[in-house]
Amino acid sequence: MGLHEFLPRIRSRLTLTPASANPGSGSIDLSRAIKLKEVVFLCEEFEDVWITAALKTLTPRPANLQKVAIHIPIPVRLSPVDEPFDVKKTIGGEVYSQWMDLDCVLVQLWESHAVCLQAICSTGGEEKVAREFIKGLLPEMTKRGRLEMVNKGGSY
Repeated sequence: MGLHEFLPRIRSRLTLTPASANPGSGSIDLSRAIKLKEVVFLCEEFEDVWITAALKTLTPRPANLQKVAIHIPIPVRLSPVDEPFDVKKTIGGEVYSQWMDLDCVLVQLWESHAVCLQAICSTGGEEKVAREFIKGLLPEMTKRGRLEMVNKGGSY
């Protein structure tokens, strides 16, 4: 039995990884998860096309959805800086473009459904760097003040 067969029964929280995607298509269709309250995406790498695609499948009015959380990996090579660093250069132009698409989808989701949005990461003690990195990945959400940034050890 595949994930798509369980979706109508899920009433609370669903945690997804790239391995959750349908074999062959590489996508996750959340349109049948009509009772879903919270979805958590575990982003293992920066390529997040699967997250954007999954969020786009949400029904036009996901009445019960209250929260979307994305675990974002922070590159180990980042070091503390005084000036904002170039996220696009750090992760590459194509991957950066994917994150800009995700940022737009998150803005639309928030505007249409007032869903709580979280960016969760493990900073290894460099919270300022992680915060700046996430601001670079999801600039519209952070600019609007609608993205809660969470360190695995607590809130920023």
